[in-house]
Amino acid sequence: MSNTMVLSLPDNNGNLIIGQSFLFTVTLLSDNNIDDNSTITFYNNKNITVPSDAITLILNNDKKKALATVTLTVSNTISENEEIYFSVKTSLSGIQPKTLKYTARTIDSSSLELKIDDIFCQYQYHLMIQK
Repeated sequence: MSNTMVLSLPDNNGNLIIGQSFLFTVTLLSDNNIDDNSTITFYNNKNITVPSDAITLILNNDKKKALATVTLTVSNTISENEEIYFSVKTSLSGIQPKTLKYTARTIDSSSLELKIDDIFCQYQYHLMIQK
């Protein structure tokens, strides 16, 4: 396995929604112990807000796995089909940085309506009075 970086988003060619905020997890896996001070850093971003400072990774007990979860936000001032990209690197040696590229999309707000026409959960309330 050596050293591997696994990202919670698929590699490239996907779509992200304009104005969307979402959790993004970076997982590092290693055959050797991962240093307690290992970090990830985001850079080279366009049309997405990423953390500006290095993020310290949280280590598993065996020190072979570390992860960090951050919130990323797609710009709400871009147009559909604009490019969105960012890069992430780690301080752990032997892992190449990754650049992720996506396309900005909108959602038809009428397709997300929540309609409450039927009651799905009915319950009965019983009052017990003790004498």
